[in-house]
Amino acid sequence: IGAKSHHLTTPELKETIDAHHEGVILFEESSEPPREIIDDTWTVGSYGRELSSSLPNYLAFPISLTLLRSVVASEHPATPKHAPSERSSKISNALVAEDVPVNQVIISEMLTRLGISVHIVSDGKQAVEAVEQENFDVIFMDCQMPILDGFAATRAIKPILKTKGLNTPVIALSAGTSSAEQADCAKSGMDFFIGKPFSEDDLANTLSQISGTAVNGATEVKTDAPQRDSAQRDTSSVDGEYMEIDVLDADAFRNLISIGGADPKSFFKKLFTGFERQAQEQFSLFRTAAEENKSDDLRRAAHALKSMSANMGALRIREKFARYEKDPSDLRVQDLGQLEEWLEREVRAYDKVAQASF
Repeated sequence: IGAKSHHLTTPELKETIDAHHEGVILFEESSEPPREIIDDTWTVGSYGRELSSSLPNYLAFPISLTLLRSVVASEHPATPKHAPSERSSKISNALVAEDVPVNQVIISEMLTRLGISVHIVSDGKQAVEAVEQENFDVIFMDCQMPILDGFAATRAIKPILKTKGLNTPVIALSAGTSSAEQADCAKSGMDFFIGKPFSEDDLANTLSQISGTAVNGATEVKTDAPQRDSAQRDTSSVDGEYMEIDVLDADAFRNLISIGGADPKSFFKKLFTGFERQAQEQFSLFRTAAEENKSDDLRRAAHALKSMSANMGALRIREKFARYEKDPSDLRVQDLGQLEEWLEREVRAYDKVAQASF
């Protein structure tokens, strides 16, 4: 994990790293001579500026302990100190704030399989109102939502929880996994971070960290889903720049069909039908925003397309609209028709590859 312009040698840091055992190294970006502190299970070092570009995780300061724990846990999930045979009774209900219907279905199914009842809301304002009216064991918060985003909602929720005498953890859900996004989550008061696409195991591991006991999912469904290194490409829909990007993220696809129970194919068909319809709806909003030169609305629609594509494992769609969310300046109104045709072909290509994987 690359850390910029600060020394991290506090007892809390050591405690965090020790809790996740070996395999964690913090590199500080610094012009000073290298310095190492070596203990039984942890190393802190200062290395040159050139190293940061090759690191799998890179954090810009200020870094909170919450953010650091989240990133460390994502690389080395903590093993619960106790591993009971039954699911933990400490986490029985969850509030999920997520505006994309496909994503709502996916996380709801996963949490239900973990024995947790789910209350779904579609924006940050509804999340704040839900916390005012009801108590939850855990809150899952999408970062980008209409009306009130996840950051503002969390800032509003934390004082409510304090007034109630509660310390309910807020878990960020985001398709943006950059260090800046994670830092924004920590600053707003979110306690954990899960990137999209996520698996049932990702949810279970985070909940286990919160409860201190194992949270176990339903029995795994064996499938013939493609392996990660399979070439999931269908070049019939490609216009050049995305030729080398797989149509299907095999890991994300396996996550989907693993929660489909005894009939994963039917479950996927239901999800895909919703995905296809919602992609059309979001592109309509995207197009209107572009034509009316409303950059915030355009980015919001691009984010929705990116987010649902991430969880569905539609890689090329995810990459295309991630680019427009970040920088829509090269989008020309006269190209919208061509872009819509591209999206329709990509959705069909995704379905073709997915169906062939069963």
